[in-house]
Amino acid sequence: MKLRLIAYNNKKFILCPNGSVLAADNSALNRLLSSFRTPGKFKGNLAYWNQSTPAMEDVIGETLAYVDNTYKLIILSEKAFEDIIVAERYISASEYATLHGKCKASVKNMCDDGRIPGAYKNSAGWQIPENAPYPPRKKRQTKNK
Repeated sequence: MKLRLIAYNNKKFILCPNGSVLAADNSALNRLLSSFRTPGKFKGNLAYWNQSTPAMEDVIGETLAYVDNTYKLIILSEKAFEDIIVAERYISASEYATLHGKCKASVKNMCDDGRIPGAYKNSAGWQIPENAPYPPRKKRQTKNK
């Protein structure tokens, strides 16, 4: 194990490879998600786990995620990154049309053209992020005479 994210006493901590402990605030969790392949970047300032426990795996706390010896991030609990991951709510084309005072056919056409960011089609139809901005009108092509 190269790095370990734990929960202990309702707080999150990162056990670093140099034996130190880092408070897992949002900044540290973002860094963990973006640079887990280089665990040497993580250095704690709270304490040193290796002074009391020889193996990272034996430190008390619920393991939420860890970086294994092949540098893969293994997420064991949905609580691991819940503070930094925002679940996006999706709505149907009809709901999106109503929300913006437009017709459903226009919304579907814009989805087909890829003009609404984040929209995707599944068996239930178009799913559109609720906070997706309404796209600007297309400029009309004029013919040169």
